[in-house]
Amino acid sequence: TKRTREGNSKIKIHICECCGKTFNKASRLRDHMLTHVKTRAFQCETCHLPFKRKNDMLRHMRIHTGYKPYKCKNCGKGFTRSDALSRH
Repeated sequence: TKRTREGNSKIKIHICECCGKTFNKASRLRDHMLTHVKTRAFQCETCHLPFKRKNDMLRHMRIHTGYKPYKCKNCGKGFTRSDALSRH
């Protein structure tokens, strides 16, 4: 992490040690670091699809359970993901 001045404010720059790519947020750098990881530590218990992030695996598992936490207020249709509800 390094600081840089832009106008009158200081901005933190987060730099990937593997490839040098820069990010304005530490969380973006953490997400980016997964692109350098070859192993996928989490696996769906039903179909054995591998995932790098636990949250991605848990979201995927809704396909198998049928859990649809995002409901349309107009028609009641359920969705597994919030972005699918937004598109609806």
